[in-house]
Amino acid sequence: MNHPEMIDVLKSARFRWLLSEYEHLLYLEAFGQPFWRKEVQLCATNFRRNNDHGRAQRVECLWRNYYQQAPDLPHDVQDEKIWS
Repeated sequence: MNHPEMIDVLKSARFRWLLSEYEHLLYLEAFGQPFWRKEVQLCATNFRRNNDHGRAQRVECLWRNYYQQAPDLPHDVQDEKIWS
């Protein structure tokens, strides 16, 4: 399944889902702003082609199709801005 197909399935899903992906326009257009995002640093040899010495930056994001109250989430995911 490719990414656009996955988006179609998730948008029409009758079940709860949570998607963890790097920030990308494809997901932003389909699902809007993620409810959680975090900058991460990748350390892998396949990213050395960018002359960044294998330390590429990415933004990890979470989207979901249901509401979850903050107390049920891990401490580092809780953020007042996303619950207001």
